[in-house]
Amino acid sequence: MSQYGIYTESYGSSRRISDYGERNTYRAAAYHRMDVAIQLHKKMKKHERIWEFSIYNLYNRKNPFFYDFNSKYNPETKLTQKTLTQYSLFSIIPSVSYSFKF
Repeated sequence: MSQYGIYTESYGSSRRISDYGERNTYRAAAYHRMDVAIQLHKKMKKHERIWEFSIYNLYNRKNPFFYDFNSKYNPETKLTQKTLTQYSLFSIIPSVSYSFKF
């Protein structure tokens, strides 16, 4: 019976998740995020201006991008430590865009 430690890594830092299980019983974390945007339209005589302000991943959730499985052997204890590392990519990302139609 072997145990697997689960770790997460995001932007170079890692933290431990207290979730252990047998081989092939780990379920990846749910992926969800909230994006919001607002558009401001201004119609002129011969053209239209549109400003858009948006935020990607509004509540800054560290969603899993991929998992990496590592094994480290300790010759003193003759045991192999197995870890699963979760990598995340994007945190909150603000955006501004301007469109001009004529």
